[in-house]
Amino acid sequence: MTGSRVPRVVMVAFVVVSLTVLLMVAGCGAGSNRSSTEGTTASDQPTVTLGGYTFASNSNVLTHPDFTAKSTSPMWTGKGYGSQSGSQITSTPSDGGLVAGVKTLKFTVAFAPSSVKAFWYAQDTLGNIHELKYKNGSKPAVGRGVAAGQPAWFVLRRAADLTKGAKWYDYENGVKVQELTVMSVSATWRGTSGLLWLREVFDANGDGVFNPNWSGPDTRTDSYYNPATHAAKGIQVAATGGYAK
Repeated sequence: MTGSRVPRVVMVAFVVVSLTVLLMVAGCGAGSNRSSTEGTTASDQPTVTLGGYTFASNSNVLTHPDFTAKSTSPMWTGKGYGSQSGSQITSTPSDGGLVAGVKTLKFTVAFAPSSVKAFWYAQDTLGNIHELKYKNGSKPAVGRGVAAGQPAWFVLRRAADLTKGAKWYDYENGVKVQELTVMSVSATWRGTSGLLWLREVFDANGDGVFNPNWSGPDTRTDSYYNPATHAAKGIQVAATGGYAK
């Protein structure tokens, strides 16, 4: 799906979208409470403003209360459960260099030896985590969000905006392609309480409607973040299974 939103987690039978994960399955490390030049580093990189958001010289260090990481954080491993039992995903952070002049943190996510994807994140001075670039296997990397002249592609909004019912969208070529909704800030999932529950629905059939049914036609993932550990707890990718740390 070159040029359109692509999945962060691969199921056995089909592709699903997750963040971010989040990816959004990539949180790791410890932190406080609550055009690219890939490979280039610049410790004193000046402040950059893209799409109205400001990125400082520490934008590659994520300090979000629910998702904290830096280039030296350990690899995150999600073990499959339920319908995903027997499989796993890993996410490894590293220095992402500059994307549109912004210092980034790169996550290399492996779903299987033949399925490796990369995501470039940066945190703005307000505390929002943006996705600025994406790469699927050997395909060319593509810009995301403000790095591509589009509306912001938020992995996570700043903590103050993450209230129950809060909603935002990710855009591709000016079109909404993904809806994200905060379902709870105190969810219990797989034995852990007090989690941020974020539901992502990718408009898989392109009809402009975001259908949350697990059976489709759109693709849903539920991501869970643990503010107690500043990391991702895991994701549910189907009615009967997902991946958990």
